Order: sequence, then structure tokens, then C-alpha cells
Amino acid sequence: MLTLMEIAEDPVVLRRRLDLREGTEVVFRPLTYTDAERLAGFLEGPVTRIEAAEYARRV
Repeated sequence: MLTLMEIAEDPVVLRRRLDLREGTEVVFRPLTYTDAERLAGFLEGPVTRIEAAEYARRV
């Protein structure tokens, strides 16, 4: 069993991949401090696909 300290040191240990029926792969993982800017952008309001793609290229 993992401890909270182990998870805090290496959150990747909780990452899981899931293949959806239509073939799309989804990765479930805990949020980390590097996700803060993306999460804030999401919470601020709607983003177009073009804006999201431009942001993804910068990160």
C-alpha cells in the first residue's frame, strides 16, 4: 500500500491508462503543481480548440 508521502514524492505512481471502447486512450493521474496554469485557464472560462492547441504547444 502506498503512503501519502510516497504519492507526494512521486505522483506518477498513481497514473493509470484506460482504453475507451472507441479506441481513445485516457490517462488518469493526480494533479501536480505544473498543472496549475492549465487548470486556472480552464476555470477562468471557455477556451476554443485553437486556443487550447496553441497553449499546448507552448507548455
